[in-house]
Amino acid sequence: MIFLLIIEGIVEIIRRHYFTHSKIEDGVESCAEITRLVYGQHPLTHYKYKVDGTFYPALCSGNLGVVGEKFAMIYDRTTPKRHKVFWHKPLFTEGEETFVATGEVRGISFGTVRYRTSVAGRKIAVKRQRLPRNYHEIYPLIRKGDKFEVECLYQNPKRSIIHLDKPVI
Repeated sequence: MIFLLIIEGIVEIIRRHYFTHSKIEDGVESCAEITRLVYGQHPLTHYKYKVDGTFYPALCSGNLGVVGEKFAMIYDRTTPKRHKVFWHKPLFTEGEETFVATGEVRGISFGTVRYRTSVAGRKIAVKRQRLPRNYHEIYPLIRKGDKFEVECLYQNPKRSIIHLDKPVI
């Protein structure tokens, strides 16, 4: 049993490296949508993206958002299974209705910011959002307790994006 898990892990690492870390020469911008989250000792994020009417399912380790959340991505025009999701770039697509709330930074660690979203002083969600690799340079002064604008989806306010370039004073 343990042997099978080790082999499965090695295959997943090779697959992920080939399909997501190879240089994408002829890239097409798109968006990936989280379809399922698996919790536990080995959390997984299942997601899909669409190319010419065909959905491509994929997965990665860790829980990276909420079901339905969308992220910028790029895929190879000739080999669509080769792709890269930009987990630090969540987005809303055309037609999704959003509202602006206030988010308070609860902590920053391991390249993620954890924040609490409130509307009229009422807490509606606590969420994590990935940060770009160079976030120390882009946002050098972010501290626990700082407040920023958060864009939330009306139908599911847990689907939100903290805008660290828009402080609330």
